[in-house]
Amino acid sequence: MASVDTDISADWELAGSTLGEAPHRRILVAVDQGDKDDATLRYAAALASKSGAAVRVIHITAREVYGGRRYALEGADEAAALVDGALSDLRVAGVAASGSVRITLLGHEGENIVAEATEWGADAIVLGAGPRRSWRRLFARSIREQVLRFSQIPVIVAPPASSLKRTSHIDTETARQQRAA
Repeated sequence: MASVDTDISADWELAGSTLGEAPHRRILVAVDQGDKDDATLRYAAALASKSGAAVRVIHITAREVYGGRRYALEGADEAAALVDGALSDLRVAGVAASGSVRITLLGHEGENIVAEATEWGADAIVLGAGPRRSWRRLFARSIREQVLRFSQIPVIVAPPASSLKRTSHIDTETARQQRAA
């Protein structure tokens, strides 16, 4: 898992940020194994550091039902490690963070993200941009569509990593080495 830079506000520029209009105090961010570059986590950290918000990280572990039995698509240790890594990165960036793992049936992930946001009292939900094309889009609602459908609070879709503007001249490997020292 890539690390979140410690000085987020200096290293990343938020696209279309409206923090002056409606500051967020509690931000829920959904993380997934598919987030290879952690752009969603970095965006949520930048948003939280600019507004002074606390962040709650959630990871949904889906179970599939086949032949009357439930099968886990991911192990509990993998899910816990993903959330722990995200929490560590956020705390290194100076953001107050907590996290949880929820288990649900495949196809109900978005409902659980909204339920977690409601229970925690989140002001906004941050989701990743997700893949542009997927076979799953042909047969079911995407998680993002589910969240948008059920959420009563703002849902922010983080821009892909390629559209985030890098303003620092220090590469991420140098930044990691400086934090490790």
